[in-house]
Amino acid sequence: MDLEHERCWGRVNRWRQACGSRLASMLPTHDSARTTFRIPRR
Repeated sequence: MDLEHERCWGRVNRWRQACGSRLASMLPTHDSARTTFRIPRR
């Protein structure tokens, strides 16, 4: 896996950890949060 991709997903994972609890309280499950906030691939 290339380094830039790793760095990008590290940032996404950190963002999801920071916002995860807030999203979980608004949405019924974490799964719906994951599908709603899916990052489009290039």
